[in-house]
Amino acid sequence: MSVRLKRRYSLRSSTKLPIVPTVNTALTGDAAFHPSQAQRQAPGNKIKSTHYTPLTFVPIVLLLQFKNVVVCFYTFNTIMQFIPAISTNSPLASMIPTIFIILVGMGKELYLEIKRWREDKRINSLPCTTVTGCAAEGAEINCSEGEVQNLRVGDILRLDDDDYVPADCVLLQASQENGQAFTMTDALDGERNFKSKLVLPRCQKDIQQLLFARSLRLSVPEPNPDIYDFKGSIQYSFTGSDEGEEFDNEDMTNLQFVPRGSTIKFSGQLYAMVVYTGLETKLMQNLGSYTFKRSRMQQ
Repeated sequence: MSVRLKRRYSLRSSTKLPIVPTVNTALTGDAAFHPSQAQRQAPGNKIKSTHYTPLTFVPIVLLLQFKNVVVCFYTFNTIMQFIPAISTNSPLASMIPTIFIILVGMGKELYLEIKRWREDKRINSLPCTTVTGCAAEGAEINCSEGEVQNLRVGDILRLDDDDYVPADCVLLQASQENGQAFTMTDALDGERNFKSKLVLPRCQKDIQQLLFARSLRLSVPEPNPDIYDFKGSIQYSFTGSDEGEEFDNEDMTNLQFVPRGSTIKFSGQLYAMVVYTGLETKLMQNLGSYTFKRSRMQQ
């Protein structure tokens, strides 16, 4: 089954929406996923929360130090000591505390940047289980282990209890007969209560139908930071030609949507399809811009 990424403007012809990504899958012999060139060009799932590069760290952080009132005062005092008419002290004696304060501030920012880099590396290297295909209808679904940073839009994840959700997903199948699952989103909104989710009815009956569909289209809205707003559709095609395929449509809502950073709770085994990755996930969309931290006395 090959996967290629496209862009569409609406879920249905009667609904106007911004540009949405669409995943099409086509069967090639057995139900196995083979990413196409278009899908490889989709945003990756690797996240980056660091703020500087080796080239920009020194100039940017040095400039930020002069937003500190104390640094400005000591710098002004040092400059005054180079004027003989008004100098009251050795210029070197004034330069030492000024340089020390600046280096301490830059060292603190370097320490925080290294912590962010290590945390990014840890998260990007977390293990995850993805569906690689199925040999035949009724056979066991094949899965493989990989890293979170290698996930792509359209990948199908296998999730278990207490698993960290590595990308924004829609639930396809649950081990519970009623298709119910529970997630906790305390990392996103601070709420520790369980949120009830429901899988797609058709996939709950037989997820292998999705794997053996001749073509599959997943339509979702443009990425946005609202974790409680999600509407999309998934379309299956089991017959037809490349030019004239007939699709069965199934709508998706926030009941099927699970954002990145959630934790699966008391749900058994789940299958979910990735719809947003990397910087397009709700978690990364809500990070906001970085501000240099200063105390009230320094402002």
